[in-house]
Amino acid sequence: MAWDLSWEKIPGEFSQVSVTQAVYSAFISLCKALHNMAVLSEIKYEPYDLESQLQQQLLSSNEATQKIEELKKKVEDIKVELRTTHSLIENLKKKLAKSSNTVSFQDSEIILLGNEVPGLNRKIFELRSDLSIVETVTSKAEMRHRSKIKVARVDAVKEQKDKILKLG
Repeated sequence: MAWDLSWEKIPGEFSQVSVTQAVYSAFISLCKALHNMAVLSEIKYEPYDLESQLQQQLLSSNEATQKIEELKKKVEDIKVELRTTHSLIENLKKKLAKSSNTVSFQDSEIILLGNEVPGLNRKIFELRSDLSIVETVTSKAEMRHRSKIKVARVDAVKEQKDKILKLG
């Protein structure tokens, strides 16, 4: 009976615990090696070939042990990689949260400043209106007093002439 052990047929339990394809492949290799050992142990050999049979079984056993050790090392390497990745993810989450807070604060400031704009525009309009009124009043006052100012200057000049003539 042939087994379909392709990655696409992986049981849901493996994917739920985040088993990587490398770990899954190593697990399948180990299962195949153990299966081969079990099959070889059931085969009946003739006594005259017993020594070569024992050597084959010992070799298969050594290969399986070596595979198991390799798989253990791969699992440890993957655990270290997983811890490193987890640490990086946590750091990135913290940075993202900090950035999000900064953006939220800046958005709040923009909204507050945006709310102040209509009031400032209204004040500018009022100041322009007041300035226009002051300019108009000043202009009218200058026109009314212009003749008085001219008369006052003429009188001042006459007084100065009279003083000079009296002295001279």
